[in-house]
Amino acid sequence: MKTQISSKKLSTSIYIPIFMIVYTLISLFGIPILFKNPVILIDEVIAIMENLEQNKHEQPVSFNATVTSIGFFGGLIWGIVGYLAFFFNFIRVGPGLVLMPWALGDWKNGFIGHMIGIIVISILSIAVAFLYRFIFARFNSMWPGIAYGFFLWLVVFYLLNPILPGLKPLIKLDLNTIVTGICLYILYGVFIGYSISYEYSEQES
Repeated sequence: MKTQISSKKLSTSIYIPIFMIVYTLISLFGIPILFKNPVILIDEVIAIMENLEQNKHEQPVSFNATVTSIGFFGGLIWGIVGYLAFFFNFIRVGPGLVLMPWALGDWKNGFIGHMIGIIVISILSIAVAFLYRFIFARFNSMWPGIAYGFFLWLVVFYLLNPILPGLKPLIKLDLNTIVTGICLYILYGVFIGYSISYEYSEQES
């Protein structure tokens, strides 16, 4: 605490000679705008500058901006984890699955396709996070996140299966792909859900 106070005094004391020089120059040129004592004037200017800096640091980040960050980084982190699971053959499909509905060439099945897929997933994850924010944000528990993640897995692997040519029908998927996919989506749902619920409770308190 003492170091913070001393550093604050040191940073404000730097402005004193500057204002003294400016005051002297203005007085020499006869500009009649300073009728106050220069020390009082300097104190007032320093107080204004400190208030501006304090307001800048104390301005809270909006809840929507926090949800956006959680959604983006949740998609980024778990997209990368999903690619690693695909790379080590724990799952048959990688992040490039999101590009499968479009005819983009064979590159979408390679490394570049999966990297672009991770970026697309990160962007789509923002919308997923806001959907959770409007439905489950008030529930400060991991169970809504688990249910939400499992629901997302059903949407991708069952409901959207017909428009994803690189994904086999659910009954034809191997056990490793099913189990790993469910685990990844549940972990993603818990990450998104618990983070948003925690931030929501902090905002409310």
